[in-house]
Amino acid sequence: MKQCNGGRKAAPLRHRLRLPSSAASGRRSRSPCQWSDVDWEHGTSRVQRARSFHGELKPVKGYKARDVEMVERVEVALRRQQKFTGNKGHGFIFENPVTEKPFHDERSQRDHYWKPALARLGIRYRSPYHTRHTFATIAIMAGANPPWVAKQMGNSPRVIYKHYAKWIDQADRSSERVKVERALREFVPNLSLQGKDAGRRDWTRTSSRPRKTS
Repeated sequence: MKQCNGGRKAAPLRHRLRLPSSAASGRRSRSPCQWSDVDWEHGTSRVQRARSFHGELKPVKGYKARDVEMVERVEVALRRQQKFTGNKGHGFIFENPVTEKPFHDERSQRDHYWKPALARLGIRYRSPYHTRHTFATIAIMAGANPPWVAKQMGNSPRVIYKHYAKWIDQADRSSERVKVERALREFVPNLSLQGKDAGRRDWTRTSSRPRKTS
């Protein structure tokens, strides 16, 4: 295996698959997923647990589990991962490739794999949480509906509009106007003008009062 900075060997494939699946799903890095959470038939995975800073498993924020849709890249990564941990007794999708046990906390993943990966790529350090921002900005700039993005990430639409409004504006590019034009053509009769301002009536100067006669 190739060497990372500091002499540490590069993470094996079964752990490297976690990075693209995180950036393409919007899941929090402290929300470990088990194989029982994956619904292959409907293309979803359930988010229902989080790992505390002390390594304890607990219900997700607000105690509200949610099902997120898996994009193709996530599904491909999970199917490749399945041959590594699909039959492991612990049931978790990703494990520590050294101990072959579930990660105890986020720190070991961050220090041993996340930081070396960024250093090797020459990227300034940022926390693994930024993979959620990556997912949100890519989805929004691709034209995804903000409420859908919010549901995928476990946020309210208000949070999405607050933090990603800039990317929503950039993603528009008149696409919303096109949608309105399409609907108008379908449901509203075509109003064409014959000649310059044909049939035009200045409603601002129209009064319902009867005219006075002298």
